[in-house]
Amino acid sequence: MLYFVFICLFQIHLVVFSLTIKTIQTDNAKEFHCFKSFINESGIQHRFTCPHTHDQNGAIERKHRHIADTWLSMLSVTSLLMNFWGEAFLTAS
Repeated sequence: MLYFVFICLFQIHLVVFSLTIKTIQTDNAKEFHCFKSFINESGIQHRFTCPHTHDQNGAIERKHRHIADTWLSMLSVTSLLMNFWGEAFLTAS
């Protein structure tokens, strides 16, 4: 699921905004290892936050939580099926 969302965001930046993603920063969690080859092939620099630093990891987690809450609310209010979660997530982000 995360891989699909990242690829969609990458394509949106490339097509709609004529921009490419140059750097992403993650907390070195295992869910990001599944698309390490895509990151390397695309020329994206993958930076990692320092372990056990709440200042760095907390900001990312709060932003992710806000986006997740927004898209879940959108699905709930509109009574759409979960088939539309991808479109709702892209709209929220």
